[in-house]
Amino acid sequence: MSTAIVLPQLPEWFEGRLKALYTAKTVQEFDEAFELFVSKHATIRVNGHDIDRDQYKQMIQGEIKTEVDADVTFQGIVTVPPKGSNDSYTGSVGAFFKAVVYGRIFIFAQRESSTVSSSINVVVKEDVARPHTIGRGGAFDGRRVTVLDEVLTDVANQIRPPVSVPPLEPTSTASA
Repeated sequence: MSTAIVLPQLPEWFEGRLKALYTAKTVQEFDEAFELFVSKHATIRVNGHDIDRDQYKQMIQGEIKTEVDADVTFQGIVTVPPKGSNDSYTGSVGAFFKAVVYGRIFIFAQRESSTVSSSINVVVKEDVARPHTIGRGGAFDGRRVTVLDEVLTDVANQIRPPVSVPPLEPTSTASA
């Protein structure tokens, strides 16, 4: 019986890595998820502006800063292998997802939240050289996003009172 780890194919890898970013509970978990997702030499463009890796990391951290949980839903993922290859582990990925990020504060018995809506296109390559010694089972995955182009919005969700508040009636100052 083999103990080798089977690496996930590209759509599952991408979805898992992105969810790990948004659902990280601590700064350490977030940093680890980010390092396993984005190459140190990635080319990044967000909403039409070129930014560096650290700016992108800060932007994502700002979306989930001090938050307690997130529901990440993918509306679609499309993958294309590298040109001239049948490789199902690297290539281009296009995806549309929404992440509802829940905060720590309750208002009217509802958590504050915001919704991140994103259309993201990435190129995933083997970016990290395989180390000479690999842990038990051969678990090593050197894939990273090397090119990232994302269009996104982050909108605070409206919190509504549990009961409707009647409109104020104007006071009458008419004299008799």
